[in-house]
Amino acid sequence: MGNLLSKGNLIPAQADAPPMAMATSVDDASDRSELCPVAETIRIIGKKWYLILLHELTKGPRGFNDLRRDIGGISAKVLSESVRHLEAKGLVTRRVHSESPIRVEYALTAKGAELERLFDVMRAWGEKWDVCADAGGPAKGPVSVVPVVGPTIEPPPA
Repeated sequence: MGNLLSKGNLIPAQADAPPMAMATSVDDASDRSELCPVAETIRIIGKKWYLILLHELTKGPRGFNDLRRDIGGISAKVLSESVRHLEAKGLVTRRVHSESPIRVEYALTAKGAELERLFDVMRAWGEKWDVCADAGGPAKGPVSVVPVVGPTIEPPPA
């Protein structure tokens, strides 16, 4: 059973009810109607590997092993479960090519392709705040250098 944030308080979510279904007042209901699209989107695409997988598929249709290799660190089981979930939500299509050996290819649906705008916003935000450097990765984009104020050391006379 999950929890939903409501005016700073955690309220239990019913296992069989969709998130945001437990309004207790008119004000709570309007808060939830505003939050619901965000909460539902996070529920659908917010797991660890879902966004990474969807981002990889913005580059074009990919085979299972290609996805696993390019994503790195994802097990075959988790990748399989992830593409099944995204397929069930209408974000990814699965195409089986009848060749030997059988080849499976995944691609974004039109609904899934609309998430590319989300990745553009995420990329711009990450570049603005230089999150790659914070994560120990390479800094991308302009990096400002702050001059150090203090005594200068003169080279010894020649």
